[in-house]
Amino acid sequence: MISFMKRSHGTLWSLSHEQTTYTYMSRDYPKFLPLELPKTLLATDDFEEYQVYGEAAVDDWSMQVPRNNGAVRLGDNHRALIVATGHELHCLYRMISAMNYPDIPASAPEHSLHCLDYLRQSILCNADLTLERFDPLERVISQPKLGTVHVCRDWTVLFKSLEENFEEWIDFYSNSNT
Repeated sequence: MISFMKRSHGTLWSLSHEQTTYTYMSRDYPKFLPLELPKTLLATDDFEEYQVYGEAAVDDWSMQVPRNNGAVRLGDNHRALIVATGHELHCLYRMISAMNYPDIPASAPEHSLHCLDYLRQSILCNADLTLERFDPLERVISQPKLGTVHVCRDWTVLFKSLEENFEEWIDFYSNSNT
């Protein structure tokens, strides 16, 4: 059962009870991918900074998107759903691609606006409470980051699961069309 309350800046949903079996028809599917992600500590300076302009930059960003954009096939009917992380990374990639190749159809402003709004919603939804050092008079953007440590969910476990699900789908689809 899902309940909701209306707020001035949007609707907040609350999960009061999650069912355990699903038909995967219409809206009858779990709200979350049934996967436990271990927590891991990661310092901001552990991340590689990506460029935004040029073909190499577009290639680097595209490599961050899981194969099939994070889509999964679940249930007996192989219902197609997308994991939000895949959608978010797709949006980052599409925005970088649009900055570099503004004339291709996938770079339509509507797609970029959707992606920007989707990422804004995701940032607010995840509301990271990590405290970061902040001194605007001392910080120089071109210098290395300050090394703030975040508690993250291990996305490598997610990506491995997405890859396995995609391979299972390819096997199923190939065998059902022979």
